[in-house]
Amino acid sequence: MEQRRTSRLDESELAEVLSALHSRAETNDETVIPRVLSAAAERGAQSDQDMSDLLADAYIPISPVVGRLLHVLALSRRPGRIVEFGTSHGLSTIYLAAATSTHDEPVITTEAEPSKIAAARDNFAAAGVADRIELRVGDAFETLADLDEPISLLFLDGWKGLYLPLLRQLENSLVNGAIVVADDTTLLPELCADYLEYIRSNTGSYVSSSLPVDDGLEVSVVIR
Repeated sequence: MEQRRTSRLDESELAEVLSALHSRAETNDETVIPRVLSAAAERGAQSDQDMSDLLADAYIPISPVVGRLLHVLALSRRPGRIVEFGTSHGLSTIYLAAATSTHDEPVITTEAEPSKIAAARDNFAAAGVADRIELRVGDAFETLADLDEPISLLFLDGWKGLYLPLLRQLENSLVNGAIVVADDTTLLPELCADYLEYIRSNTGSYVSSSLPVDDGLEVSVVIR
């Protein structure tokens, strides 16, 4: 018998941490992002990977609206693991973890930027969800290579040019009805183009919809 889903999103401790993180991220990125874009233009960066060292100090967070949507999708998912590509400081991870309980396997999240690992772990602990999260450090293609469990929700929010190859690597683990969410699709459309063409045209495997929320989301459901 499937366990009843519970939400911790409105627990005071967790809600306070999310509010503080959103505020801190907005203040931080107001100064950091213009500096990143200026430096990127000077070096002729063509992708977010080309700017990885510049983005080390940026939060690049999801908005509260997107966070709550991710939480709702996590609550409505089929049985299986939640997997996230791109932890950063852990905002989206906390929204996802708040939809899990001790009956679920922890959320698997991945981060390659060393400077963000300690901050993310501190945020997970402050929100009271550290035990609901498995943070894998390093190249996601390597840290997820041994993942052979069913995946019911996949959130793509790391380097945009890697969305498609990572989806293809994990594709066989996606359960029927799995939800796949890709972020920043209107913010960086050129970098997401291959992914969007694949997931929208592969109508035998996915039903997909573009949501004009925040920096753009592509929400897809796996059909077998």
